[in-house]
This record gives sequence, structure tokens and C-alpha cells, in this order.
Amino acid sequence: MTRAPAVAGKSIRTAADATHSISPMLADGASFRLLCARGKKMIRKVGSYDIEKREQMKGGPGTVTMEHFFHRDEFGGEHVRVCAKMIVPPGAGVGLHPHNGEDEIYIVLRGTGIVEDDGVTQDIGPGDSVLTGHGASHAVTCKGDQNLEILAIVVTY
Repeated sequence: MTRAPAVAGKSIRTAADATHSISPMLADGASFRLLCARGKKMIRKVGSYDIEKREQMKGGPGTVTMEHFFHRDEFGGEHVRVCAKMIVPPGAGVGLHPHNGEDEIYIVLRGTGIVEDDGVTQDIGPGDSVLTGHGASHAVTCKGDQNLEILAIVVTY
């Protein structure tokens, strides 16, 4: 396998040999590159993402903004349902909801919040990650005075 030069201390596979690979996020957390199936390279620049506003998302308070990096039909298979940044303003959140037949990964990029994951409530902040699936439920609320930004990926099985 050919390796690209190190990026932020990590090496990545090149488009020529990758089937699925996500490069490390840029230091500002605003952009990343996905090399998807069939060797097709897709690059989205900051400001070009599809924006969706969801009021009372899954029964939660307030309005959550979803910046969709990529949509399900852009992946090489049918197993990635969501690949987006969630922007949760202070006091807003995503209500308690289950993940049957899928896993959801949260990676906190910025801000602070409270997550309930399968009955356990815990504070979360930048660098924290949450994995919910196999029928478990979770919810998240922004508790700080700045937006909570989370990379959210939902993978089905």
C-alpha cells in the first residue's frame, strides 16, 4: 500500500489504493476529505455543505443545524446513513431516540454538553466520543454558552 506524506502526525492511504478512507480533520475541524468506493475522489470545501435545520429534533428542545458533508447515495455502499456536523445552540438538543440496526458515532468538536447514553448521563466536551447502537438510546443537549458542534456518523448493518 502506498502511503501519503504524514498529515498531523498520521499517514493516509492515497486515492489509488483506497476503497474507504477518511483523512485526519484539519486543525480547525471545519473540513475533511473522503476517498470513497471505486476510487472516486470527492472533496467538499467549507461553505458548500447542504444545510438542514431541524426543529425539536427527535423531540429535543430548540433547533439543531445539520451540515451534511456527504449523503447516503454518495457512499460506495448503503451502510452510511448520516455523515454531518450537528450544530446545537445553548439550551437546544436532540431528544432521546434508539438506534436499532445501526450505530451512531458522535465526536465532539467544540462546546460542551450533556449526553444520555443507554441510561447513563455524562458531560461531554471537545475530543470526547460516543458510540450508540444495538438498540441502545441516546440524547444530547448543549449546556454551555456557545454552540455544541458534533461530528455525527450513522452506520447501518
